[in-house]
Amino acid sequence: HCSVIPLDPTLANRLEVLLHDVENFVRDQLVPAFVAARMDSETAAIVVPGWDGDPQAAEYQAAVVRSGAALEQYGLAAEDARRLSTRAMDFIVRNLWDEDHGGWIELAREVGEEKQTITQARVLTALAEFLMVSGDFEVAERVVETFKVVQVFCADNLSGGYRSRFARDWTIMDSDSNSGALPMLAEGFATTYLAT
Repeated sequence: HCSVIPLDPTLANRLEVLLHDVENFVRDQLVPAFVAARMDSETAAIVVPGWDGDPQAAEYQAAVVRSGAALEQYGLAAEDARRLSTRAMDFIVRNLWDEDHGGWIELAREVGEEKQTITQARVLTALAEFLMVSGDFEVAERVVETFKVVQVFCADNLSGGYRSRFARDWTIMDSDSNSGALPMLAEGFATTYLAT
């Protein structure tokens, strides 16, 4: 049984102002940025005007996917959001998945790139968010593969926690099991739970 606790009127007013500000930001800044986004002709990465970061990075493309999925979920620029999040997802799958060893690399252009647990977590969250709006079976398979990679290679089953850095072949590059990726993994696992 769940009961509703009435909000303090002052807090309710502040939340209403916050909601108005967020709606304005999404309408006036995020949606136009998505509409103006383009695919880089050389790399096929999605480039969003005004966004900092490297468009060939997993973190950047995962943010495009997550933002697009959120816009689509709330019916804001749904057509543009789906188009861009689909292209960003295609970029991630084509360019960042390591076919030889499994898992996601951080940058598409760097063949010898190390792997990080935080990258696996960010991509897992993006995959799960995209799965929620698309229902795409191939994306569902990638969610399962990514979850397995995290549990098999990143988890420190002897000491607990998750290791943070690995060579491309999953050789451990640090001895710390208290990875800073835990909050991101928690988000990825929770989003995966909601998506499945």
